[in-house]
Amino acid sequence: MASRNTFIGLFFVALASLMFELLLVRIFSVTMWYHFAFMAVSIAMFGMTVGSLAVYLLPDIFKPEKTQKHLAASALIFAASLLLSFWLHLCIRFVPYISWIGILSLAATYLIISLPFIFSGICICLALTRFPQAVSKLYAADLCGAAIGCIALLLLLKSVDGISAVIVVAFLACVGALFFAFDCIKDSRRLFTTAIVTTVLTAAFLPINMQYHLMKLRWVKGLEEQALLYEKWNSFSRIRVYGNPDEPYPVKLTGLSKTADQNIKVRSLFLDIDNLAGTVLFRNDGDISKMSYLRDLVASMAHILRPHANVLVIGVGGGIDILSALTFDQKSVTGVEINDIICDVLRNKFADYTGHIDKNPHVNLVNDEARSFIARSKEKFDIIQITLIDTWAATSAGAYALTENSLYTMEAWRIYLEHLSPQGVVSCCRWYPAEHQYEIDKIVCLAAEALKKMGVSDPRKNMIVVRSNKLDGSEENFRAVGNLMVSPSAFSTADIENVRRNAERLQFEVVLDPLQASDPLLPKIIANCDNEAFLSTIPARLTPPTDDSPFFFQMARLRDWQNLSFLYGRSENSFNMVATCTLVSLFIIVLILTATCVILPLVLTLRRQRGANSPSITALSLKDAAPMLVYFCCIGIGFMLIEISQIQRLSVFLGHPIYSLAAVLFTLLTASALGSFSTNWLKDTSLTRTAPLVILVLMVVLVLFGWLTPSAITMFQACDTVERIAVSVGILFPIGWLMGTAFPIGMRLALRRSPEIGPWLWGLNGATSVCASVGSVIITQTFGISCSFMTAIIFYAIGWLSLIWFAAREKNQA
Repeated sequence: MASRNTFIGLFFVALASLMFELLLVRIFSVTMWYHFAFMAVSIAMFGMTVGSLAVYLLPDIFKPEKTQKHLAASALIFAASLLLSFWLHLCIRFVPYISWIGILSLAATYLIISLPFIFSGICICLALTRFPQAVSKLYAADLCGAAIGCIALLLLLKSVDGISAVIVVAFLACVGALFFAFDCIKDSRRLFTTAIVTTVLTAAFLPINMQYHLMKLRWVKGLEEQALLYEKWNSFSRIRVYGNPDEPYPVKLTGLSKTADQNIKVRSLFLDIDNLAGTVLFRNDGDISKMSYLRDLVASMAHILRPHANVLVIGVGGGIDILSALTFDQKSVTGVEINDIICDVLRNKFADYTGHIDKNPHVNLVNDEARSFIARSKEKFDIIQITLIDTWAATSAGAYALTENSLYTMEAWRIYLEHLSPQGVVSCCRWYPAEHQYEIDKIVCLAAEALKKMGVSDPRKNMIVVRSNKLDGSEENFRAVGNLMVSPSAFSTADIENVRRNAERLQFEVVLDPLQASDPLLPKIIANCDNEAFLSTIPARLTPPTDDSPFFFQMARLRDWQNLSFLYGRSENSFNMVATCTLVSLFIIVLILTATCVILPLVLTLRRQRGANSPSITALSLKDAAPMLVYFCCIGIGFMLIEISQIQRLSVFLGHPIYSLAAVLFTLLTASALGSFSTNWLKDTSLTRTAPLVILVLMVVLVLFGWLTPSAITMFQACDTVERIAVSVGILFPIGWLMGTAFPIGMRLALRRSPEIGPWLWGLNGATSVCASVGSVIITQTFGISCSFMTAIIFYAIGWLSLIWFAAREKNQA
């Protein structure tokens, strides 16, 4: 009989498990490259799957009469191993290159971090399979804990850093162990005492570590961590500021003209996101004329072309684009920055150093998501500037979604162009190296297609591309930047001459304008931007991203994953391209691990039991178990495909993966908890008949959801963030409720036939979820978010058929 302490203990263990999983996503983005961040999801699910299999494969250890003791012990070991494994991860130097050392460091991370999830899996599996009469309520407690964990982590990272957050999670796991230990205090007082001592010591370790940093970041992306002036975490970034505030540094800005004074030195600090995406904080005493070198950036060409302009800057960073606009004496500058920490750096922490640019009468600094801000703005801008936004680290929180970005889709660019004045310009800077210049090619293709969708018959007349360094083979070409300027109106002859004249003065190269092109490929891309047959002849994937497939930075096609030599150049965007190879390789590894650690041991165990005439499966043969095996595999895959596809879709709608991650997980898990709880009222006598009906209703609702959601997103895309989150919760809640019914009704049917089969089914459900967590990304990148969602419905349909199959077998055996 499950006691109240069992429900509370399960709640805390589930809470800690999901918080640790999401924390790893955030921390892996710092300690490793962004395309390894989503590996945390697979690690968690793999570890929990192994834990459930241990319960099934070791029945002599996990005896039913010792369930309460094992619940407390596994939760306690989960808390202790969580801290130990994380400390070991911090000590391992991750090697971000394809080599034997790199593979070993990655494998070591996978195995070490999966250890606490194994014990978490043991605990949750025991709770959900040893109390068949309360499985609906217990599964609801499990989902409630996970749902609250999503929101709790967002709030926690506003107060403490990532390392301290891990200690807090370990403390929550200890609390869960303590509640479990209450129920076995008579049988094992020592275990209860150990739980109390561990909980107290973990709580005491938090302030000690915050004071003395006994557990801290040692290696970040393979490099030793340096001394910092400032560090702050939030749910989607780690911001650090470093450098000597009084020491002048040479001005080496990306895209700076060769004609600029190369010997000039200015006082500055360095700010970066997740130890990678960096910018500069210039010492500013209020005299903007001292920063005249900012006028010589390739990103400033739009200011030369459109003086006396109202400017909107997407992604403020250290404020360089705002300062650049001020050096041209533009009428107004609106800076939209999604990261509240960066806004706080400019407004408060380093405001004296950076000159309080937010208090300049011409500047308006806004903490908001740029796309929705522009969509609901009634103002028309003369310049919208997007300078190297979301190159690697800023998208690292995307985890499930890899590198989706709502700023670089067809729908987003139509919003930008529609919010320009008639002669306004979108100025978008991307990397443009001497080789592998696929980012600039793709952004040109995207802009051309957006113009065509707006009715522009010849998009080339509305586009100019300027490159910061000429293609002369020099070292500077490695970090060269291209500036694509796009206008809703055709550029005039005076505009073209103005750009050419100033490009010559600054030793920039006009790669493309309406009259000529030094790169013969760009005019062909513009003319064939909607011709997939032509685009497929180019090594990189240049198809314009849409909100249904928002993968701008993903240049490699899935079919070419074995032949990615063209992606490994010295260009700045090569890391983004390597992600596809990593993704496919991880999927293969996950399939092998699933087969090795799940299917093979279980099949061998069944054969061994048959040979020994063991009754442990209660006369349930593999043939008899097949309907339930298929059912639990299908609902595991289906749930994960829907979860991840909606995280990807709503990431575009909400403007950042972490908003989507929190909204989707919290809503689906909360609604699923209520759905699971509601199945408690289904009678066992009629469950065989009602179960297929429930899944059929789920499929119908999913079809309606997939049909109506795109329209709802379009309707509410101009709302503010809070309203868009509310819309997301509202549309997800019904499907979450129905999805939450699938697991408990299936488990009740299975446990009614064979109580011992529960851990096996739980393990298979988890194992298939591991595969689906990676497979969903592959499906989405190849075919789109909608295809991933429809694939989920197909798996639920197979699960529905398996229930009918199960009912038919039960009827025949009656």
